[in-house]
Amino acid sequence: MVFPLLLITITTLIFVNGCPTEFSDEKETFIIKQEQTLDPNRKFHLQWETNLKTKRITFIIAAETLGYVGFGISPNGGMDGADMVIGGVHPNGFSYVTVI
Repeated sequence: MVFPLLLITITTLIFVNGCPTEFSDEKETFIIKQEQTLDPNRKFHLQWETNLKTKRITFIIAAETLGYVGFGISPNGGMDGADMVIGGVHPNGFSYVTVI
């Protein structure tokens, strides 16, 4: 069975203690790239790029699924107050993304 590959891209601002971070060095781009496989079957991959100059983090989720994928970021590690996104593939092959 072939699983569709679902790609979700999320961009958010970087905040420290409720305020956007500040960087002023015009010579540096301050980009940090990282990635992680989040399941033992290697079907859920998370990549993120932190740009400290523009104060943005871009997340890319690549998942092989016939259902849905959820991803959330919270200030305390719980679901209360979290920013979440759910994406999936309908039976007709069309994908969807919902921001909660």
